[in-house]
This record gives sequence, structure tokens and C-alpha cells, in this order.
Amino acid sequence: MVYYPVAADTKQQFANGTVEEIVYRLLQEKQNLAQNVMVPSDKLNIEQELYEQIYNE
Repeated sequence: MVYYPVAADTKQQFANGTVEEIVYRLLQEKQNLAQNVMVPSDKLNIEQELYEQIYNE
């Protein structure tokens, strides 16, 4: 994860906020999309993950 300062438009002088606020919203939307992607189960290799969890490998 990357942390960076965000200049906030507390006086609401800009309709969509500062550049940093806009970029932050876009990154949040992209992250949410990436977390909600459906992947076919045959691509997940569940058996290998289960084996590694059981035998701590």
C-alpha cells in the first residue's frame, strides 16, 4: 500500500475537489473493481493453496 498526502478542498472551491482528491477517488474505484473481479475456479489452484495451508509450506 502506498500512502501520500492529499490536499483537501475544505472551502469547496473546485466542483470535483483537488487533483489529489480526484486521483484518490479514481484509485479507490479501481481498487474496488479489482477486488470484485470474478475468476473461474479452475484458475485459482485451490487444491495447492489448501495443501500449503494444511502443511504450512
